[in-house]
Amino acid sequence: MIVLSLDLSVSSPGVAVIRGTWKQHEDQEQNNKKKRKGTKRRKKTVSDGDLKIESIDVYVFASRRREESIGTVRINDMCQLTVWPRTVTGTPSMTMSEDKEWPKASLVRGLRHDIARYNAIANRIQELVEATGPEVVIIEDYAYSADNAHSDKLRELGGLVKRAVLRVEKEKMLVAPMAISMWKKVATGSGNATKLKSLVTACKFMNTSIDTLMSALRFDERVIARLSTCVTSCTTTTLAEHRSKLKRQRIEKRKQEAASFEEMFARAAARNGSGSSSSGTTSGDGCTVRAVAARDAVPTPVQDIADAVCLAVAAIVQTS
Repeated sequence: MIVLSLDLSVSSPGVAVIRGTWKQHEDQEQNNKKKRKGTKRRKKTVSDGDLKIESIDVYVFASRRREESIGTVRINDMCQLTVWPRTVTGTPSMTMSEDKEWPKASLVRGLRHDIARYNAIANRIQELVEATGPEVVIIEDYAYSADNAHSDKLRELGGLVKRAVLRVEKEKMLVAPMAISMWKKVATGSGNATKLKSLVTACKFMNTSIDTLMSALRFDERVIARLSTCVTSCTTTTLAEHRSKLKRQRIEKRKQEAASFEEMFARAAARNGSGSSSSGTTSGDGCTVRAVAARDAVPTPVQDIADAVCLAVAAIVQTS
């Protein structure tokens, strides 16, 4: 089976083409058959069967200038990495830039730049689909979050990419989206897996290490060492402790904010009564929470590659 997965990203979309098979264990099949009617079946995961991967071809768009000269790199006998050059980097010409009646000409130039870049990405992916001829094309579904500042741009890119994929005329080619929690549950065993866990899982599928993958993308040695230290320290127990620590810090922050508000109101009442002035108090800004949360940060190209590989493996499991 040939599966092509697309991890859409505004900065550096990742694509993975995996040739492999997955067969479920007999005991798991019998347990599913014994399920009573009306009861929910447990989602299949990679650990419920035998996964055999013949080859993994990973493609990612360069997000930095030094990545453009990488080209194609053979990571091991099974995995190959290809870095596509950056898409449209200049600003397209605009016929109405000199028109004084249009006050915000820069917005039009920015729109044309974005659409030209999205079209270049979509055309590159369409050429890859035509060349590889996959049986299944899985596209990561959108993450509907209010905190995502690039959600609109990501949907624009996703629409053009889906249109380009559907242009490929091939019989019996399945094109479908997959939710983020779905592929995380199938590939890693946890629907809310962290970036580090998905990265470690993808490196196991690729039969390589995080250091080798980041070295192929020409990351600095300090970045590689910092991420490797973070991965080795974040075991299952430490991740649980990390989450509980964040929860305690959030509760403490709310208590500090409530205390600061009460103190502010008390000082305002005293100032109105006695006429004395006093300086305001500062509340906790949550810097420690953000500092601890930033420890799980993974470079964008590496994360896009890991997500694309896990997404393709999840598609193999679901369609087998």
